[in-house]
Formats: sequence, structure tokens, C-alpha cells
Amino acid sequence: MSELYASFRTDPESVRTEELAQTIEAWAKEHMAEDGTFDHTGQPKSGQHSRIGDGMVQRMGVTDYLSTWSGIPDRRVRSILRRESKFTSLRVADALLTAAKIPGALTDGRVRVVPNPTWDPERWSEWMASRGCVGIAA
Repeated sequence: MSELYASFRTDPESVRTEELAQTIEAWAKEHMAEDGTFDHTGQPKSGQHSRIGDGMVQRMGVTDYLSTWSGIPDRRVRSILRRESKFTSLRVADALLTAAKIPGALTDGRVRVVPNPTWDPERWSEWMASRGCVGIAA
């Protein structure tokens, strides 16, 4: 199991899966080709197959594209898009948003960063204090 995939319980910060999925879906709708695919370079294509040398360019859907470029297993990407959990670790969200070339979604309000809901307030306060954030309530 990859470190990114297993990070939710250990990561202090998370995002709401609903916001993450909505942001990814909006990006996909805007950037996918008419047939719902991307080429292997991440560039949308409009109905034509581009050639690289003698071969055809590999085409992939949103899940495969994000999995390939983020390193997140495709099963985890699908579970996020299906909203199977309420929260997703910040590391996973950042990897997916970076793969989609929209990392600004974490700072512009589209995907809000929140404390990991599996952490108790004491653990959260200790983590915040270790970062120099003294006096911040959980």
C-alpha cells in the first residue's frame, strides 16, 4: 500500500471529499475531449488520434489519468469521485489536484483544508504547537 494511500489516519489535515470530488469533476468537464478522454501527456484531444512515431497516442479517462499522474491507486480515485468517505487526507487531495494542474484549489476556497476528524483535540493541539502555532484552538 502506498504511503499516500495509507496516510489518512496519520495526516493531521484533511479535506471534505465532496468539495474535492466537485472540483475534480468541474476540471474534468472543462478539460476532457468530447469523447471523455485525455492523451497520455495530459492534454485533451478533440476527436483526433495524435501519432507519436509509428504508434497511436494512448487515451485514458479521468480516473486513469489522475491515477497515472498522481500515483494514487485508481480504486482510491474512484472512491473519492463516488464520495464513499466524508474526508480525504490532504496529501491525497494535493496529489490529485496537482495531477489535474489545479493545486490552487486548496488555497482559493474550492477545497477547504480541515483538521483530521479522526484526531482528538489534544493530538491536534500538540501537532499545531510542534509547528509553532501556540494558542490555536482545535
